[in-house]
Amino acid sequence: MSESLRPVPPWRIRLGGSDADLKDLAGCLAEGRTRVAQEEGAYFLESQMFDDLQQPAAVLSKAHELVKVISSVARVRRSIAKPISLTGLDWRDSGGIWRRTLTVTTTIVVYKNITRLTAPGAFERCVELALKNERVRSNLDDLRGEWDFPRLRRIGETILLDIGGGDIRKGLKDVVKRGWASKADCELFWETVNHGDARLPGAHSALRRAPAKNPKNVIEAGEFLNDLVAAWLESKM
Repeated sequence: MSESLRPVPPWRIRLGGSDADLKDLAGCLAEGRTRVAQEEGAYFLESQMFDDLQQPAAVLSKAHELVKVISSVARVRRSIAKPISLTGLDWRDSGGIWRRTLTVTTTIVVYKNITRLTAPGAFERCVELALKNERVRSNLDDLRGEWDFPRLRRIGETILLDIGGGDIRKGLKDVVKRGWASKADCELFWETVNHGDARLPGAHSALRRAPAKNPKNVIEAGEFLNDLVAAWLESKM
């Protein structure tokens, strides 16, 4: 490989997926340390996190971590959307021409047409928060996975323990006090994730897996939790 064609910073990750989803990310991350930019119909992930990296493998490793966080925050913002994927790693050669070095197979699952985190800069601040805060990043990574009742219960408990200073009951009272959710909706959520339904059992043992009297389905429970996670994130910014 000639010196002029050696991969060097700056780097950018080429994204693939639904135009609506990519457009939403571009609107949320238009400026700042991490950006999603559009150029000639294509979308690219750019970040200052890549600037000091010299090897493509190191860039991809960092990009995978960053993409997980962005994907997790995107799922809080819009919980149903088509998958977004990383399709290539591009760099600018010494002549200023952008070139592609390889194809990437990592898939980002962004999950509903309800928009959260709408304040200007909120999306970017959430990404920064998750990169710095292990508890936030772990919880968002959990939310990004396939929803089931035990998973939703685990995420909810983590939030309650966090805002309640280690006391779930206090955390639940604080959720209601802060206006994040009503007491009735909280109780229905916990009844649902603890017991589930006949098709999708809840978090406890078989003896406690009977359907609740008026259970939410897993998507409804997930949407409730998405609202809670969004409020939790905003409280930390």
